[in-house]
Amino acid sequence: MVTVATMFANAAAYGMSLVAARLLPPAEFGSFGALLSLSIVASTVAIACQTVAARRVAAHPGATAAHEGEVRTLGLASSGVLLAVALVLTPPSSILLHVSGLAAGAVLTSVAVSVTGFTALGVLQGRQSYVRFGVAYSALAGLRAVGTIVGAAVTPTVEAAAVGMLAGTVVGTVAAVACGRRAAPRRRPPGDAVRELGRNVGSMLGLYVFINLDVVLARVYLAPHASGTYAVGSLVSKIAFFLPMSVITVLFPRMAASATHGYRRLAITATAAIGLVFTAVCALGAGIVLDLAGGDAYAPLRPHLWMFALQGSIFAVAQAAMLTRLASRRARAALPVWLTTVALALGVTLFWHGSVVEIVTVSLVAATVLVAALASDRGARETTPSDDGTPVAEHPSSRT
Repeated sequence: MVTVATMFANAAAYGMSLVAARLLPPAEFGSFGALLSLSIVASTVAIACQTVAARRVAAHPGATAAHEGEVRTLGLASSGVLLAVALVLTPPSSILLHVSGLAAGAVLTSVAVSVTGFTALGVLQGRQSYVRFGVAYSALAGLRAVGTIVGAAVTPTVEAAAVGMLAGTVVGTVAAVACGRRAAPRRRPPGDAVRELGRNVGSMLGLYVFINLDVVLARVYLAPHASGTYAVGSLVSKIAFFLPMSVITVLFPRMAASATHGYRRLAITATAAIGLVFTAVCALGAGIVLDLAGGDAYAPLRPHLWMFALQGSIFAVAQAAMLTRLASRRARAALPVWLTTVALALGVTLFWHGSVVEIVTVSLVAATVLVAALASDRGARETTPSDDGTPVAEHPSSRT
């Protein structure tokens, strides 16, 4: 069920991007691609709320209602804070990405709204209620895509697409919350939940800045048509990145409840295997994939398409390694991610920004270094601590 839902959500997200690539001129789509990357970076708050909700509910099967009330309150508060931040960031984002304030503001506001919906997904994930999770996830992603496509179809501008995205996200969030609704007392989240959210945001923000920085840098340094070409290649990278999402979605609550590392190894290994298969498909069938992704206007990208597939696959392995740490409430993963992000930004800004191939090559090297850094940490705990610091017994549902 989770595989079907994540495939549908990914198909909706990339169907949205593929349709936009055909409805919008290349220069407009370059702006749209940069805004999509910005939205993914900003959505780290939503994903962090989801991971906190999933971990706390999964790690406390005997007190689910109490923890659900806490994380729902945490999600609502985070949504409000992010909305205020979106208002502050709209003007500088508009200037940096060369887009209108309306487009930047609508995209950032849609991310703030989605935090509440992703918190509901985390509650369902922690319960391991995967049928409801699938319905909620599909609704959230599908309605966002429909709104964006309708906006771009009515008026082929980045502003119309962004406003449509906001409308679709609002409706999808309402649907997701309705799917996860269950009677639970509204409780103020304890301090450790807020601190855990802060650690998760710091770690996930670094990761998502890293995996989306290349397309933003391409928008800044490349000519408009070349940046549009890079944005199409980034679509393939994002497909590879999100393709194994069902693996970590199912295993994350089991990692949170289990004291062993078996699920952690399985998550990383399965993610890498899926990425290698997808990269091979893109290498062998680059023409077909590119025809689906953007059409003849992006034909120069064909011999390099496999590089974007490999890039997204390595990004996915890095995310899997990161989430295995968050399942055990480990905070040390943020440092290598942020250091690698700074190295990527400096490498592109100072040296290699003359072409699509140069930028994606630097990103590939940096991603490989990041995975090596995450994998080199031998200090992993053998137990998953509860919120009071004691080991959590393995939940029966986490056994094979």
